[in-house]
Amino acid sequence: MSGKEGNKSTLVYSHENNYAFKKKGVRHVHKEKILDGEKGLSFRFIMKVGDDEKDFYKVHVRQESDGKFTVDEKSKGKETKKEGVSEADVMKMVKSNKNLKFVADYMKERKNYGAYGKKKSKGGKKKSKKKSKK
Repeated sequence: MSGKEGNKSTLVYSHENNYAFKKKGVRHVHKEKILDGEKGLSFRFIMKVGDDEKDFYKVHVRQESDGKFTVDEKSKGKETKKEGVSEADVMKMVKSNKNLKFVADYMKERKNYGAYGKKKSKGGKKKSKKKSKK
């Protein structure tokens, strides 16, 4: 092993979906990725149609150690970087973009988990006892 054994990260959730296809001779690329763990949430989405910059969209969001988010977005040749964004603002951005539905779905499910993916108990099973007929 390497000398970095003490810095291992605990990955709780990983989702990656990549596909590419040709439609009328134009190549379409669609990539989505979510990583969630001890270091926080990170997701990326890339959509590219052909080789033209105007049909290119990329967003990469990372959660910092203080709980705030850094958002890198590139659309139609313009690149923007925002730091210190709240989770509520990230959720507004995710809900306003139908391509980021995979993130919205995960964020709803993420709230059902406790620290680092341990599912919260919702009560134990109820066991029925058979009564003997005497």
